[in-house]
Amino acid sequence: MSNIYFHIGNPKAYSTSIQKMLFDNQHLGYKYFGFSPSLEYKNWFQNELVARFLDRDLRFTSEIAFNKLELDYKSFFQKEFAKCKTLGQDLWISSECAGLRYLIEDSDLSLKFNRIQRTMPHGTNFIIIFRNIFDSIKSIYAEYVKQRYGKSFKVFCEELYLYRDSNFLFSLLPGHQTSYLSNLLTNNNKLKCLFIDNEDKNGSNLINELNKLCNYNFDELPKFNDSKKRTSTGTRLELNQITRYPIDTTGMIETHRGFSYFNDENREIYEDHVWSKLRQQRDSDSGVSDEKNINFDFKGPLFEYLEEIKKEDFKLFRKFTNSDIQQSLFEKTWSFSK
Repeated sequence: MSNIYFHIGNPKAYSTSIQKMLFDNQHLGYKYFGFSPSLEYKNWFQNELVARFLDRDLRFTSEIAFNKLELDYKSFFQKEFAKCKTLGQDLWISSECAGLRYLIEDSDLSLKFNRIQRTMPHGTNFIIIFRNIFDSIKSIYAEYVKQRYGKSFKVFCEELYLYRDSNFLFSLLPGHQTSYLSNLLTNNNKLKCLFIDNEDKNGSNLINELNKLCNYNFDELPKFNDSKKRTSTGTRLELNQITRYPIDTTGMIETHRGFSYFNDENREIYEDHVWSKLRQQRDSDSGVSDEKNINFDFKGPLFEYLEEIKKEDFKLFRKFTNSDIQQSLFEKTWSFSK
């Protein structure tokens, strides 16, 4: 029996490694449509329509613009799933920002999830992966700095707290997120959640859970992002502060993937306007390897806010699952260690 699996996040939760694994292991009996990590942007997606759907129309366009292509998206996924059923294969899709509002410019979560369910075949299994909340915030901060955010971690946490009703924070809370998305499910779709255990350094427990869920034989998570080859967050932050990029958490639109579907007719515009951002980042980082320490201190209103809603989040999660194992991993997601 063929199934549809849609990995909808969270970002910074082995998402790139999972996408690399899904792309490389299609011989196990599935067809993969989603982002494929590569140093060459032309290899990011194997289909231009999917690229536009996942990294632009799903996230950034108006409802009017989305409606123009909605039937095309729906027809495409219906046909591809029909092919999979003929071959006895599953259909996999992955977009790590499909289950949250990663940027304030993103569509609202309810609208985004509604668009997904309007285009996916009935019976889609949505998979969301949670990691330790505090580690997630640190990792997302590092990604913001990579995109030229120039403020301290303390200011980042203050912004995260102040704009908590508009940003990604809600989606890092397992109880709130699973409860909310479960109430939005239609078309006999299902929501599955998995956890990253901090004690599992290689992600083997996550792989085992994926194998049980989908009946596959994944061996291990590939290490596509090698931190030793990247400029440190502290060094990037110093460069951003020197160049004075006016970027904060309310205005960092991630466009380099959102326009990657452009055809040859628009390629020149894409190269000049969007890809230059990544070239500038590469040029700024070149030759810089000194390590700068960042004080990842969670004292302040964000930490107090998270402490206040922890019990409520646990109550919501208990309604989602009665599994003792899941609840044990939930507790690790909320654990804070300095």
